Amino acid sequence: MNILIYLLVFLIPIGTRIFFGQVTSGFHEYEAMFIYGSDFVTLALIVVELSRGNFWPRFLSRTAWIALLIFICTALISIFFAPSFVLSGYNFIRLLILILCSLLIARQSAPVAVLRRIIATIAIVAVAQSVIGIVQFAKQGSIGLERFGEPALISYRGPSSTIHAAGGRFLRAYGTFPHPNVLAVFLVLGLCSLGYWYVALDNLLRIRLLPYSRELGHGTKPLKMWRIYAGRWFLSRHFLWRMLVAAGFFVVTLGLTLTFSRSGWIAATVGLLVLVLALARRSFGGPMRLALLALACGIGSYWLLAPIIAPRADISAAEPAVQDRLVYNRIGFEIARDNPFGVGIGNQVLYGVRDMRYAAHGLHSVWQWEPVHNLYLLMTDEIGWLGALSFLCFLGMVLMQLGRRVASPEAAVCLALLAALLVAGLFDHLLWDLQSGRLMLWLVIGLALSQLQNKKPSSFNG
Repeated sequence: MNILIYLLVFLIPIGTRIFFGQVTSGFHEYEAMFIYGSDFVTLALIVVELSRGNFWPRFLSRTAWIALLIFICTALISIFFAPSFVLSGYNFIRLLILILCSLLIARQSAPVAVLRRIIATIAIVAVAQSVIGIVQFAKQGSIGLERFGEPALISYRGPSSTIHAAGGRFLRAYGTFPHPNVLAVFLVLGLCSLGYWYVALDNLLRIRLLPYSRELGHGTKPLKMWRIYAGRWFLSRHFLWRMLVAAGFFVVTLGLTLTFSRSGWIAATVGLLVLVLALARRSFGGPMRLALLALACGIGSYWLLAPIIAPRADISAAEPAVQDRLVYNRIGFEIARDNPFGVGIGNQVLYGVRDMRYAAHGLHSVWQWEPVHNLYLLMTDEIGWLGALSFLCFLGMVLMQLGRRVASPEAAVCLALLAALLVAGLFDHLLWDLQSGRLMLWLVIGLALSQLQNKKPSSFNG
């Protein structure tokens, strides 16, 4: 069962899919239906757990259950308000499967050892995706991973996402994700996961060497004592692993920088800040060293890419990317105002086109028809005000319960992962309507729920 969870994490960046239908005459990403490779894993998780006969999770409070059930019911009811019943039904089934899968992940990842392995898997896959993104940026094109979901990338023409800086056009890092912003969100999860392991190994190193420091302090000359102690420190396997994690942290930071995703940079800052502050409640030294590591990696990445990063970091209201988001959000507010019960899950773009919402704002081309770039506003548009509020209430209760358990390092990292995703949701729609984004959201919710079952906080030396 746990192997399926690790496999699901591995498949998050793999966008291999099979097209099986659409609800419009011309192909459009948000009106098409696909079967993904990850679907087989999520279904296998559900089937295996149901076959064991212990599906019903008992770790949620009654209030949280009510909020979650209202969320599911409003998503179901929204189908009957949708321009396309088929498209809405398809997206509801996807949502229901992911919610069930999230609850199963919560049951299975409650043991500390399992959760640590899941966090390690996220970190390893993030490092691999960063390396792919770095190579794409160096080559300024695809690197031959199309069968794993890598888009056809080229910097000087076509739909590939690029930035203009230093008198040229530069391709943004994609990994095997459909867009650099999606890669950025996944790398944020990787940074938080690596941060957890960096502090864990830092604490383990000090705990393992504590007996030696006590022994060397009796009858040993200070210089000889520190020489012997330093030798044991640098030859310790925990020190070597910590250095490897630090190197991975820099690689992921560089990969995140090369996505040129400002929302990703903000989410990473918030996630790491939450992680450092939460872990600092237990011990001060390790989290502070993690903060210094993050600062050093950020400065190093900026130093390497300063001429390209500087224009991207300068946010202007006249910038096309900013203007587009503002327009999409205005469309979203209009739809939410006029449709309190939503326009059907997965139908915001289709409704906006048919109701001339995009045309009214000067968006006449197909490539301009994108969803609202805000997770919460998009949910409000599609499943109504009650649905979005119930989802926020559910997450609010999970966050509050996690906040009471941050004495546990595992609860701290789950809190950081969830906080980072919720911040990323303020600037994009990927967590709601893209397969990789949906998997990230419900995986992290499942990990967060898993920590509500543990009565006693764990320690890094456990």
